[in-house]
Amino acid sequence: AGKNDPPGTIPARLVPKEGTQFQPKFKQIDVWIDPASRMPTRIETIDPNGVATRTTELKNIRVNTKLTDKELVVKDEKGKVDEFKKK
Repeated sequence: AGKNDPPGTIPARLVPKEGTQFQPKFKQIDVWIDPASRMPTRIETIDPNGVATRTTELKNIRVNTKLTDKELVVKDEKGKVDEFKKK
């Protein structure tokens, strides 16, 4: 475990396969998993050039809270709304 890893988590490194939709976007994706909940607590992505890193901390995760479609709205970094649609 690294010195900056969230305490009690299990780290995993994901490297996109060549030719996939993720390869042009990421050099690697690091995920830290809480073994008790089996949920990620941190996700860190590194751009394909290895220059820019984006870290997302996940806290107070609740599963199956019965969100309505109206409540599940996510904005990207430019403020554009991306609504998840049921498939």
